[in-house]
Amino acid sequence: MAEKDIDQEFIEEFKRISQEHILRGYEEKNRDRIREASFMVKDAFDRQWTKITGNSYYQPVTTVTPPLPAFGQNNTQRTDPKSRRYMTTLGFTEIEWQKLRRRVGKKLRDLYNLKGIHNGSQRPIFQNLDSDRLKSVLGEKDAEKILKEKGDHGSIKGSFNLEVEGYWEVVFSPQKSEIDPIDVRLMWEGQCLIIKRQQNVVLPGFYIEVADNSTRDHYIQNEKEGRKKIGVIQEFPYTTLREATRDEYIHQKTEGDKIMRERRARIDG
Repeated sequence: MAEKDIDQEFIEEFKRISQEHILRGYEEKNRDRIREASFMVKDAFDRQWTKITGNSYYQPVTTVTPPLPAFGQNNTQRTDPKSRRYMTTLGFTEIEWQKLRRRVGKKLRDLYNLKGIHNGSQRPIFQNLDSDRLKSVLGEKDAEKILKEKGDHGSIKGSFNLEVEGYWEVVFSPQKSEIDPIDVRLMWEGQCLIIKRQQNVVLPGFYIEVADNSTRDHYIQNEKEGRKKIGVIQEFPYTTLREATRDEYIHQKTEGDKIMRERRARIDG
């Protein structure tokens, strides 16, 4: 195989990568290959690195300056939602519960919805938990306090460190081609969020999980083999800026819903 073809195959490996944490992992595993590669490969990798991370891969050591955090952001707060399973751990001082009787299959079962008090504010925790799942979330002792109650709602007080859905500020990449939708649309549990690209936005972890799982096949045109699948690319690539809060998400969503209502009102006349 010609050296140019070998270089092109190498380039295709990292050009498919659209997430920063994946690119950094690839670079760590292939650092020696990149260092010993041709100028064409090094230039292509530097371009891809700059595109995904915002900073050049190759810099003269005498002129390197640490990248400054974006306005209002702290780069040390950046985390990877996927590695955290899109969850975060919060401390609650009170757990409010509601018992619902639902038919599951042919049997009636008791399911529980949980809300908690965190820093003086109420936020949802989990919904539709059966007794076993309730015990796994709260532990045997605290779950039994709820299970033995005869009423359909109540609360327990104490100190509870629970793993709940997290929130992150992200920014979605611009359109790569005309076939990419103008806006990002993420659907989870019947609710669709419409998100503008290249704008910082706070999202719940489970919507970010939807973005991570939205992929499409990637093909190249080869003179000898024709159209050839070379991998899978992410439909909605994004960069994580920092971990955020539910209050920030609610504020942004409220503003976004207001804009959409006003837009629909203008269209409807």
